[in-house]
Amino acid sequence: MFNKLITAIVITLLLLIAVISLPINAEPLVAKVDNFQLSIGEVPHWDSPDLASNNGDEFFTAINERTFNDVFWVRWQFDISDGALPEKDMVLRARTLGAYQTFWDDKLIGSNGIASASKQREVPGEIEKEFLLPNSWLTLGKHTNSFKFSSHHRQSGHPLISWVNINEFTSNTRYFSLGSLIPTLLVSIALMIGVYFFTLFMSEKDNKAYLIFSILCFDLFIFGLALQWPHMVGYTYDWYLVNNSIGFITGALFPMFLPLFFLFKYQLVRYWPVILFLPLSATILVNIDGGRIAYWAIGLVMSIAIVAYVVKRERGRYWWELLGLVICLLGVINGNTDLEDFFYFFPLLVLFILVSNAIEARQQKQASFRFKLKSSQLEAQLLRKNIQPHFILNSLASLVEWVETAPDKSVEFISALADEFRLFAEVSGKELIAIDKEVMLCRQHLAIMTFRLQRKFTLTYQGFDDRDTLPPGIIHTLIENAFSHNDYSKTNVEFSLEKQQMGQQYCITFNAPIVQADESRFEHLGTGTGLNFIHSQMTQSYGDKWQIEQNKQGENWQTTLRYFDFKGSK
Repeated sequence: MFNKLITAIVITLLLLIAVISLPINAEPLVAKVDNFQLSIGEVPHWDSPDLASNNGDEFFTAINERTFNDVFWVRWQFDISDGALPEKDMVLRARTLGAYQTFWDDKLIGSNGIASASKQREVPGEIEKEFLLPNSWLTLGKHTNSFKFSSHHRQSGHPLISWVNINEFTSNTRYFSLGSLIPTLLVSIALMIGVYFFTLFMSEKDNKAYLIFSILCFDLFIFGLALQWPHMVGYTYDWYLVNNSIGFITGALFPMFLPLFFLFKYQLVRYWPVILFLPLSATILVNIDGGRIAYWAIGLVMSIAIVAYVVKRERGRYWWELLGLVICLLGVINGNTDLEDFFYFFPLLVLFILVSNAIEARQQKQASFRFKLKSSQLEAQLLRKNIQPHFILNSLASLVEWVETAPDKSVEFISALADEFRLFAEVSGKELIAIDKEVMLCRQHLAIMTFRLQRKFTLTYQGFDDRDTLPPGIIHTLIENAFSHNDYSKTNVEFSLEKQQMGQQYCITFNAPIVQADESRFEHLGTGTGLNFIHSQMTQSYGDKWQIEQNKQGENWQTTLRYFDFKGSK
């Protein structure tokens, strides 16, 4: 089973590497680019430009810090050397925030929107555009590529030109190129994964981790959509701020939801304030190159730390998820600045989470089978205990005496004995029963003991409501233990049961008076049939999300059950 699983994962990794390695870009034009110039006005004056530089980064940084209320021109020079001449027609691709016409050596290549000195008359251009550049225009020597711009909707700090490149023309447009289809397909996978985990949450609403992971996937889908929209559909540049804001918000939320998911999954919710470290780190990194990559890396490192702690605590379990997180971290660190490559690695993380869940589900199923078997054996032992010879003989001896001296009492005793056995047969075998039914069973047993010992035994309970449940026989077993380890033949006794709720944790406290403390055997309790039965029943219903505590509190022997109730109380 595991060999096949590992083989499938290795094949998946190899296919992923093969896909990432595909040559999805055509050959670019190789040329020296320099002599960047800016000229403001309808008619350019290149002999005295408003800004000039041979350093493209410095030139565009200076432009990005400015806004323009008029038409302006931007141009640069290509120097095509021998051996760099393309053999095919080329395509000029540009990502800009403006409306423009573009020229090659003063010959019009194409238009994108309508540039105008007036904001009202400007027709915004698409944020990404491509134009055919004939091979005959690309000769040895120097050429100028110029843009006549208006950019009234752009804000200061936003990039006027993100990139301009010249590549070989292919029959694949941006709508069908592998470079667009593969990331878009992976973005769609994030949506499907989100729907799947939301479906899991709807079928198991107490598991908040499923809800968080579905929200995380929906957030990643919207983030990826914001990245891919310009390539696949396109939009005019006046929508840049909206798209950029969506990408910024969803990109900021993902690294926060990821560690939060693992905190909820592994019941470490009390540590959620550590997530607040991420907004603080984002504030520090916002003006640093690669800030978004560092921010995502911090979120992944926090998730790795959480899962590593759990792997150590659980002695090697969940290491699949740890491997997936490490792969994602490497993908973020080595990826491009817009984090598009992360979508290649996220499905692997989901795959490893599902593998981990499948392994855990299989182990839980096996453990549940063992516990049910053990529980059935213990239920049989407890039933035999209630009908064991000395219990029946003692009850019959009392019955004989009452038949002779008080026939009415004998009838009541027989009825009480029958009611207890009837209730025990009704609830045995059920995983959970209403607390009222458990109290009824206990009070029937106390009624029998009242007849036998001629003392009054009562049970009070508080803090419960109609929706509270427990595995059957838990409190009944505690009462039996109290009679086994104390001498209640000389006094009336009141047992008490109380429930308290602290967040998602429930606490049930049972108090049994200690009578003749010097002879009481409470302090020497071992793991007999009764406590084994409690352990089996609680583990079958709550897994490892429960614990039992027993100690002396004043004149009482106190038993406390703490558990996370995902099936009964709400």
